[in-house]
Amino acid sequence: MEVTIDGIEELREEFQTAIKKYPCIAEEALLAAGKKFRNAVKKETRSATFTGTGNLLKGYKLDPVEGYGPYMHINFRATAPHFHLIENGHELVTHKTKNGKKLRNGGQNIGFVPGRLIVAAVRADYNESKFPEEMEKALEKLLKESNLL
Repeated sequence: MEVTIDGIEELREEFQTAIKKYPCIAEEALLAAGKKFRNAVKKETRSATFTGTGNLLKGYKLDPVEGYGPYMHINFRATAPHFHLIENGHELVTHKTKNGKKLRNGGQNIGFVPGRLIVAAVRADYNESKFPEEMEKALEKLLKESNLL
């Protein structure tokens, strides 16, 4: 008894094409998802903060896509020096000096400003729904370009 399968060679070639195209499509998808995440963080920052200088918004950066194959990733970072104060909160402390003279009650804690948790909120929303959708679109694109769909 012999079993012959027709089309196995074409299927093998289509899989080889998909393997070759995967890194480029995955890199494009990660970069696009990173940009959408950064824009969502900027939008949330605009609604959560009171000043309109934009220094905080200009500090949101994306690193280039790193890694290869299933280990590809992209890093989002905030380079503004005051980002951690807004994100995590900070203590209110009185001034220690005035006009170069030490104040008697300076440096005392007078309260706490709670953090806005901007990135954490966007990350939770993005991980649940938006990022998986972006990756599914990239997978469909890969399968269509490789004639596997």
